[in-house]
Amino acid sequence: MKVFFAASIAAAAFSASALAQDANAVTTPQEFVNMATVTNMFEIASSKVALDKASGQPTKDFAQHMINDHSKAADELKVAADAEGVKVPTALDDKHKADLDNLAGSTGSAFDQSYLAEQYAAHEEAVALFTTYSTNGAPGALKEFAAKTLPTLQSHLKDVQQLATAK
Repeated sequence: MKVFFAASIAAAAFSASALAQDANAVTTPQEFVNMATVTNMFEIASSKVALDKASGQPTKDFAQHMINDHSKAADELKVAADAEGVKVPTALDDKHKADLDNLAGSTGSAFDQSYLAEQYAAHEEAVALFTTYSTNGAPGALKEFAAKTLPTLQSHLKDVQQLATAK
């Protein structure tokens, strides 16, 4: 399992590195909200799938934790975006829809590994995005939200790494 996960993480990391580079270039409020919202929606949607399909209880527990934390973050992001007059996306982009469809097609321990690899990639992207925006973004509610939320995202990234290597 650890070898499979290492390969999954390597593939996810390769994909995430391109997304992280995009995240590092985000400085406008609308770009930040677009990217943060879609990534957050994906983390919630994929975690809801994991509640039904994950084979291990630790993976299901992690998924519930992601739903709880990212639902709260979605509400806080909406408030911050509204305060700055920034429109919040309401649907996943094509890339995240495809990722979710691929994930939903997995079963058993293969699902767990795929889900954890997707969560790893999503959190790497989110940490890069929130780090960049909390440092370089326009002053205001969104920058404050990014700075406040960043430690939680960093914790999630650490959690998914630990969970995956325990398998």
